[in-house]
Amino acid sequence: MAAVAAVCAAAIQGGGRLLVAALPELEPRVNAWLASRDVTVHGLWGAWRHLNPVVGAESLTLPGAEFHDIALELDVAESLWRNRIVARRFAVGDARLRLEQGPAGWRLQGAGEGPAPDLEAFFRHSDEVRLDARIEFLANGASGAVDVAFFALNEAPAHRWQAELSTDPACGDCYARLDADIHQAGPGVGDQTGAVHFQASKFALPAPLAEALGVPALVLDATGQWSADGTDAAAQAALHVSDIALPSNPATLTIHATAAGAHGLYRGVGSLRAATPETELSVEDIAFAADAAGALTLWTELLDLGAWNALFVSALGAGGTLGRWLQGVGARGQIRDLQLHVDREGIAYEGLLNGAYTESFNGIPQLQDASGRLRGHLNALRIALAGAPLRAAMPEHFDGRWN
Repeated sequence: MAAVAAVCAAAIQGGGRLLVAALPELEPRVNAWLASRDVTVHGLWGAWRHLNPVVGAESLTLPGAEFHDIALELDVAESLWRNRIVARRFAVGDARLRLEQGPAGWRLQGAGEGPAPDLEAFFRHSDEVRLDARIEFLANGASGAVDVAFFALNEAPAHRWQAELSTDPACGDCYARLDADIHQAGPGVGDQTGAVHFQASKFALPAPLAEALGVPALVLDATGQWSADGTDAAAQAALHVSDIALPSNPATLTIHATAAGAHGLYRGVGSLRAATPETELSVEDIAFAADAAGALTLWTELLDLGAWNALFVSALGAGGTLGRWLQGVGARGQIRDLQLHVDREGIAYEGLLNGAYTESFNGIPQLQDASGRLRGHLNALRIALAGAPLRAAMPEHFDGRWN
């Protein structure tokens, strides 16, 4: 049996070496076979390194993408073991990707419906990956591009990843950069050791790109780092987001946070400052907790409703639905023991109202010196009023006032 396996392996190796050596002569046939898929390859070549075939091309064009200076060395043994394509080395000197918003998310422009390739697994299992690309996002009649430089070196269980993003090629010090050196000691998120560092300097999200992504234009400056030694983990971050393009006034947001944890669970404390040209506010001692599933819970002891309402009205203006509603309600007072929960399902919040005042507007009653419990999420709000004295009214519908 061993002899038969050896003969088969030798035959496959010999046939494979002959096939890849003949790839330049086979290019017309390859293009004829790919024509039905609207794919074209130019400058096809092949080689063999140890047990692995190496395939490359000067260019590869397919719907929504162009690749230049491509080289792929297939890791035959690991590809068979994992039942997926795994590269020993993969490099793309230059790529142009055009992504459009489809029903199931972002996809290559003109690509048909179907499951997207598992690129995360390819990048994580392949020994070495190098990629330089420009990614253009197309949505809502707008478009914007991001330049990406990516490098990954994986020697299981160690992973070394570097990525840099830029939206302004003319600015050499405008970028967002991630540098990760991770050792995966086990299957869980809490089994990781190593360090991650993030830095952004004058990284701009210009208006066309922001509109395509459905977010406001902004400029980001940030530093962040994470480290873990197998027993304990620590993280800290400082973010300053400026020139946030909102309907009425531009806004700035500054966040500082530190956290410690273990086994994928983190607890920490942070602060927040938000401002527009007309008003500003700050919140200190925001406690938070995060878990390996990506759920985040924040607590703060006291929130000034009037200050937040003034900030949102200043930023959003009265022209839109939300800004007009906030201005009409004119909420002021305090929320104590506020808890905010964010996960993949959305955002929910809960807190205690104290000395709250509102104006009657679009179904919200007029309140004076109200107390009670506030609960809600992005699509619903419930206020259970309690305590005395309390005065409430809906003057659009009732002549009298409730006491």
